[in-house]
Amino acid sequence: MTTVSLEEQIRPFSNPDGQYDRLLDFMRENAALLAPGFEPPLTPMPDEPVQADGRGERRTLRWGDGGQGFEVTHYTEPAAGLHLPNVDELRLRPFGLPDGIVFEFECTRRFRTLRVLTLRLTGPEPAAKHIAEEVRRRFG
Repeated sequence: MTTVSLEEQIRPFSNPDGQYDRLLDFMRENAALLAPGFEPPLTPMPDEPVQADGRGERRTLRWGDGGQGFEVTHYTEPAAGLHLPNVDELRLRPFGLPDGIVFEFECTRRFRTLRVLTLRLTGPEPAAKHIAEEVRRRFG
């Protein structure tokens, strides 16, 4: 079976800051197409400490059983003197996929620019193309 790498962008992408539910649901529904048998539980894992880099904060949430699961990283960077974040970035990925399989979402908004959703996929060609088509259909 042929393996392909795809990258798709949806611009603009309508999504409130920090909201990952519908992207995570989509990822849960489709990850097993790339890696049959990938069906981790949605058991919350212990929170990781918030990381601050002097400009912003990064929070990481994980669900699964340690060997397989899903990870959401949310980075915010405040704008000086404003209530809105200057940067709002979400990254979602499954962990525990077989080597060479990639399924990632990045959802980014920078102050005064439209939000962009980027999908990165590497996997069996039919599954990767189907997932990319579904992303365009649902979120485009």
